[in-house]
Amino acid sequence: MGSITSALLSAANTLTVYGNAFDVIENNISNANTQGYARQDVNLQPLPFDPDGGLAGGVSSGPLINSRDEYLDQAVRTQQQLLGSAQQQSNDLSQIQTLFPVSSATGGLANDLSSLFNSFSQLSVSPNDEPTRQAVITAAGDVANDIQSTANGITQVSSNIATQTGSVVSQINQIASEIASINQQYESSPAASQDEGLDAQMHADLENLSQLANFTLIPNGNGTYNVALGGQTMLVEGSQAQQISADDTSGTISILDSQGNDITSQITQGQLGAMIQEQNSILPGYMSSLNTF
Repeated sequence: MGSITSALLSAANTLTVYGNAFDVIENNISNANTQGYARQDVNLQPLPFDPDGGLAGGVSSGPLINSRDEYLDQAVRTQQQLLGSAQQQSNDLSQIQTLFPVSSATGGLANDLSSLFNSFSQLSVSPNDEPTRQAVITAAGDVANDIQSTANGITQVSSNIATQTGSVVSQINQIASEIASINQQYESSPAASQDEGLDAQMHADLENLSQLANFTLIPNGNGTYNVALGGQTMLVEGSQAQQISADDTSGTISILDSQGNDITSQITQGQLGAMIQEQNSILPGYMSSLNTF
């Protein structure tokens, strides 16, 4: 009778284990489109079988196995940094492109400059003709207005970028605080390492951060991560987030760490990296060329 009872208990335990396995499968299906989620598998472990010793065998549920590949995740984050930078530049510089129309049908500086040269050509044929002289003056005024309009357009784009920079810096600080909060949960509860929800949230935050700026991820082995902005400045260290700030009072963008140190040169990718390059290099270059012209 004892062996039958033991066998029944073993079978009941096995059904429970497989029920848990089906729950994990159901959870995987439900979260297939959840950002940051990685499929989980149940690690089935055999129980010892020894009838004489009263051990009926069977299986038990071991720790859940996460299918996440940190190497592939890092590759995705690297591409996200490049994509964030490219998209930001495309959005910002497309506004500059409209200031320099290449088609004569759309007017603009190139068209009016051509008209000015043509008016000078007419003036060389009839230098004493009053209407021809007036045409030169009018064409020159159009060119001057185009140059001023283009300069104003570049200045407006620059102003928009400065505003966006503050918004992106705020997003970076917010994500850093969220990562630090998740780290704190991992540190305070060993069971948190099996919480797929926390793991998904952590990696979703890291992926979102990668769209904004380049960083180096430093795993601590207990589910927590340190984040070094630009690979040098600690943005998240354990449960502590270090806030950064933006300063554009000089007309260029400077990114400062929590101690006020300038870390601008460390940020080269993501939306913030693109805006730094535009504001500090590309747009001043355009304005310099326009002034030279």
